[in-house]
Amino acid sequence: YFKLGRRNAMNIARLSLCVMISFDKKENIKECFLVAGSLLNRPQRLTEIEEILVGQPLTDSIINEIDDPLKKIIKTEIGTRWSAVYKMPVFINLCKDALDEIKIQKSIMSSL
Repeated sequence: YFKLGRRNAMNIARLSLCVMISFDKKENIKECFLVAGSLLNRPQRLTEIEEILVGQPLTDSIINEIDDPLKKIIKTEIGTRWSAVYKMPVFINLCKDALDEIKIQKSIMSSL
């Protein structure tokens, strides 16, 4: 679970993302669940992004491939609301940072 709030003292998420990924024996993503919490009008899965990731190894290049599809999702769902200008780049970076953190942790666990 990854979230971004106004300040550390508050527990209210401005943007949030829940990620669950499993890998197969070849190190490719076997299952992937991404749920945007505070981005859209309700928590919902980002199935378009999940489909991009499944069957692929979690690499920098595949993580970078989610930019344009995420922009499209955000633009379609929240349109030109005043918050869209803030939410789009911040949520995309939150997703990429979350996936990068999982990639790093996976690498550490593999080396043990």
